[in-house]
Amino acid sequence: PPNATIFPPKDLMDTLLDLYFRHFAPFLPVLDRSSFEIAYKDGLHLRSIPFANILLLACAIASQYCDDPRVWLEGIGRPSAGWSYFMQVRDSTSRSYASATLLDIQSYVMIAYFLATSSRLHSAWTVVGMGIRSAQNIGMHRRKSRKESPLWKDEQHKRVFWCLIALDRHISSALGRPLVCKDEDFDLDYPLEVDDEHWGASVPDSSSAVTSRQHHGVPSEVSYLVASARLSQILAFTLSTVYSISKSKVVLGFEGDLWKQHITSELDSKMNKWFDAVPDHLKWDPSRQNDTYFTQSAILFASYYNLQILIHRPFIHPLNKHSPSLSICTNAARSCSHVVEILLKRSTQTPVFILSPVFNSGVVLVAAILSAKKDVTSVDSRANMKALELCMTFLERAQEM
Repeated sequence: PPNATIFPPKDLMDTLLDLYFRHFAPFLPVLDRSSFEIAYKDGLHLRSIPFANILLLACAIASQYCDDPRVWLEGIGRPSAGWSYFMQVRDSTSRSYASATLLDIQSYVMIAYFLATSSRLHSAWTVVGMGIRSAQNIGMHRRKSRKESPLWKDEQHKRVFWCLIALDRHISSALGRPLVCKDEDFDLDYPLEVDDEHWGASVPDSSSAVTSRQHHGVPSEVSYLVASARLSQILAFTLSTVYSISKSKVVLGFEGDLWKQHITSELDSKMNKWFDAVPDHLKWDPSRQNDTYFTQSAILFASYYNLQILIHRPFIHPLNKHSPSLSICTNAARSCSHVVEILLKRSTQTPVFILSPVFNSGVVLVAAILSAKKDVTSVDSRANMKALELCMTFLERAQEM
């Protein structure tokens, strides 16, 4: 029963939940804060295993942003932050014939994220697959045919499914594994760019129509999820074309110099359109005051530069140090390092979504430095060395977290 679970003390619980909604929710908005807090205060976690799981997972994730030693396992320290809560999460869908609920699918997102931040990316990839299949089983991946205003429940489903898609594409590209869900497998609209506090009612009923809009002049934190979703669609197209296995390339005709020119040109065009469509509050600005928008922007543009690298990296010629693809990848890697440089100065956190872009940038910079080893004193070589040092510093900090 849920009451056998060991939850954090009340003071620590309140701190962790505040940290969760400040540091995690703006990037993967799987929970509505107002309805979640009402359920928590009503003691639902003492009666419901699925909600107890959600609460434990929120505490586990938030522990990574908390300096209170009570969130650590005894004798291990900071690397164990949150594991005492995570290990208590139970499978509420253990019967294979039981359809998952919204709470179950939300928990898949949170489990996958926690595993990804704990150097267990392979396990996270598997959990994301389970989450997507469970979501598809209840129709979460399909656009609703209603003509009236969308229901609050539908908006919650859209957010959660797009969070799963974002994780699927980020983790699959990092591991070099196939996507669980491709664009042709779902037709879901993007979430409405309306923050929780701007809905018409403080806690909408799951069947109530959404009539509220984001207040004029107030940027929405959900805009990040939408921009990330748009970028992930370009990533998915890249993985299914540039990185498809050789057999598929032969069958689909993805071969030859003309195809390479065509596909890189098409992908570059998609990237330019995405760049131009980024909302003003998410455009890269190192001096941006709002910390949430700054971090959202940093992750978006690190991901953007990483995707540039992924698009052009396969076309780098090892014997041609003047390869256009190498130049494009090197410039993207340097740009990513500039984002990292500001992050190192402004924040002690190392967002998990930036680790793969930073690693890929570092590899490209090493290749660029080696290709110019006879001219290590050039301006470009010095710039590449500085950028590489920034990437290494960021990864070293992440290792300590």
